[in-house]
Amino acid sequence: MVENGILSPMYFTSDEQRALFMGQKPGNVVVFNPYATCNGNAAELSSMLNVDKEKADSYKGDFQMEIREVIVLRPAEMNQEFFDNVLGKEKADSEEAFRNEISGVLKARLVNDSTYRFQIDAKDAVLKAIGDLQLPEDILKDFLIAQSEDKKITEENVDEKYNEFKPAMIWDIVRNRISADLKVVVGEEELLNAARQIVYQQMMQYGIANLDQAAIDNYAKEILKDRNAGVRLHDNVLTQKLFHSVKEAVSLDEKEVSVDEFRALFNAEEKK
Repeated sequence: MVENGILSPMYFTSDEQRALFMGQKPGNVVVFNPYATCNGNAAELSSMLNVDKEKADSYKGDFQMEIREVIVLRPAEMNQEFFDNVLGKEKADSEEAFRNEISGVLKARLVNDSTYRFQIDAKDAVLKAIGDLQLPEDILKDFLIAQSEDKKITEENVDEKYNEFKPAMIWDIVRNRISADLKVVVGEEELLNAARQIVYQQMMQYGIANLDQAAIDNYAKEILKDRNAGVRLHDNVLTQKLFHSVKEAVSLDEKEVSVDEFRALFNAEEKK
C-alpha cells in the first residue's frame, strides 16, 4: 500500500493506461497496471510504489488507486512576482522586459555552445589534416609504466593503456605546436581569474553572493596551490585561448541553423 502517492499519467508510455485516468475526479477509484505505465522501468516503479529498485520487477500486477486530489498545472501570470521569481529582484518590470532578459540568457548560452562546437570541429579538422602522427611507442610505454604510481599499468596491460592514452598524447603535441606558432601563452593573472570564476560558481551554488574580493582571491590561490587542479586549470585556459586564436587565424564558413538542428550535431557526436 502506498499513501499520498503522486501519478503523472501524461508521462505514461502506455496510451491504454493513460486513458484509464482521463476524466476521473477526486473520490473515483481506478484500477491500473504500474508496470505497464513505464515499460517496467525499475527507477520509475521504485518511485511510484515506494519499493526497492531490485524488487521492482516483482510488481507486474494491477493496483487500485483512490484519487484524492487532481493537481492541475497552469501557466504563470505575467506579473512582477513571476518576473522576480525567475530572474531575481528588479530585473524586469514588464512582459517585454522579461522576454528580453530571457532571450539574452538563451543567446549567451547558445554562444557558449557554439564556441564549444567550434572547438570540437576545429580539433577534428586539425587532426585529420595532420594524419597519422608517428610516436616513439616503446619509450612512451616505458614512461607510462614508470609514472604509474598505483602500479595499475604493467608490462601485461601497457599496450591497452597506451592505446587509451595515445589520442591525448597526440593532441598535446599538436596543441603545443599550434600554441607556439600562434604565440598563445597563459599568464598568472589569467589563471587566477579562471580560479576566481570557479570560486564564484561554488559560492553561488551555496547561496553565498556577498563574499568580499579578498576572500575570493584567497580561495582562488588555494585552488592553484593544488598541483593537479592547477594543471587542469592551465590546460582549460590554454585550450580556450588556443581556439580563440585559431578562430581569428582562419576563414570561417558560417551557417545559421535552428536550435533543433544545432542540438542534432551534439546528438550525432554522442552516438559516435
